[in-house]
Amino acid sequence: MAKLIIVDDEKSTREGLVQYIPWNSLGIDEVESAGSGPEALAAAARMRPDILLSDIRMPGMNGIEFATRLRLVLPDCKIIFLSGYADKEYLKSAIRLRAVHYLEKPINRPELIRAVRETVDALALERITAAESDAIIREKLALDLIREHTDPAGLAQQIKYAFGEPQPGGRYVASILRIDIQTDGAADIDRHGIDRNYREPIRRAIDEAFGSPLYRHIVGFIDNRHVVIHFCGIGITSRSLPPAALGRLKAMIEAAIGAEVDLFMGVGGSTDRISEVRASYEHAESALQRRFFTGPNQVAIYEEPAADTPPYPLDDSRLLPFISSLHAFDTDQALRHLVRLHDEIRLRPDLPVGRVRTFFYGMLLELDAFAAKHSVPLAEPNELAYARDAFFRLPDLAAIRSELLRRIEAALSRVQAKNNNGQHVYAIMQYIREHYHEDGLSINRMAEHLYLTPTYLCRIFKEKTGKTINRHITEVRIEKAKEYLKDGRVKLSDVSSRVGYQSANHFTKLFKKMTGLNPSEFKERQ
Repeated sequence: MAKLIIVDDEKSTREGLVQYIPWNSLGIDEVESAGSGPEALAAAARMRPDILLSDIRMPGMNGIEFATRLRLVLPDCKIIFLSGYADKEYLKSAIRLRAVHYLEKPINRPELIRAVRETVDALALERITAAESDAIIREKLALDLIREHTDPAGLAQQIKYAFGEPQPGGRYVASILRIDIQTDGAADIDRHGIDRNYREPIRRAIDEAFGSPLYRHIVGFIDNRHVVIHFCGIGITSRSLPPAALGRLKAMIEAAIGAEVDLFMGVGGSTDRISEVRASYEHAESALQRRFFTGPNQVAIYEEPAADTPPYPLDDSRLLPFISSLHAFDTDQALRHLVRLHDEIRLRPDLPVGRVRTFFYGMLLELDAFAAKHSVPLAEPNELAYARDAFFRLPDLAAIRSELLRRIEAALSRVQAKNNNGQHVYAIMQYIREHYHEDGLSINRMAEHLYLTPTYLCRIFKEKTGKTINRHITEVRIEKAKEYLKDGRVKLSDVSSRVGYQSANHFTKLFKKMTGLNPSEFKERQ
């Protein structure tokens, strides 16, 4: 919306324009009028209009003189002149003053409305362009300040533009914001970076969350996951940022882009020298590493490592108790050892993240070797892609702990099932796990694959497990169906075919019989 002032010495003209032009529908939300140049200058100083609608011939100070003086105060004000005279000198003056329209009296109402609408549109476009230009200047400065070979002296004008004149006691703090955008039902590794369409709403959310009269800030997008935010203010320190700001920012971003996000902010040290902002940024990078240890939606402030901190060796000797518990088939002890290692390492954010990942991947390799020794595959065929790269993409220590807990329990339970039930029963269970999604899964096909008779298969399975093979197939399929129903990415209508049932009605009846709920009721309760 825009503000407009009408200047005309004829009272009837002024009042008629104020009353009979639909200003609000034209994008004008504030209209004032004045009967002379001096009166208009006083009103303009108070309201600071975006558009001037002025008569040219007025007693005392005419419209050209008034507009010339207004230009000194409001150089960007749009001028529309009204005149009953097509005088060349007036036209030349209007051109010099960059008037956007020159309308002759008597006023043609549709012509005036069109002129005002065009002027409001031009004003809106200029504002958008100015805002974009301002954001570009500030973002370029934010990124220039963290580059290795940037000369801060060469950025003096941009720094003054962004932060104002240097003030006694003024200090700078660099921070890095990590943004992970989640998709519905996505696993820990399925996190998206910042789409370019999201950048402007995220920038606005940052401006609102961290807006303060105590300091200024500028924002720059480093890549599709990280944003640098520089703060400048008198006496500002790394602990000056409001603790609740990150929570507000999370809510604002989620509302703006319509998706859940995880945030983490690393904050560097405070400095009074623009030349040391890069060092503050490097400290923020170190603080950002703590996300791996503590998890998302927190603020980490850089601290110098304590000189007396004892070393924490990440070597194979720490895995020996875990390996021993595997070979003793002691699931509880293996899980306790993993949890203990996790809890110890979580308290050591000084450890290099890459080494920690490699250490826990070594635990996964030991688990693989144990499973292979007992001829039990650690992963199902559709999970084989979840290998080294996927493991190293897990976002934090808690996710690694959860993944290893799941795999340890699965490996030991399968080995124990094989030992308890015998080779043939285990082979039947394994075949069902691999082929549950096939409509043609049958006892005859299983028997053919295992080189055994169907009768023997049914008898030995019933003797060892106390249930029929068909019952076990149904149980596996229903459990897999539950997993799909919990996953927001799988449509309800697709679940039955994914677990081997071509008839959705038959699947629904079985699901309700096994769980007491139909599939849609189960999904709603998740």
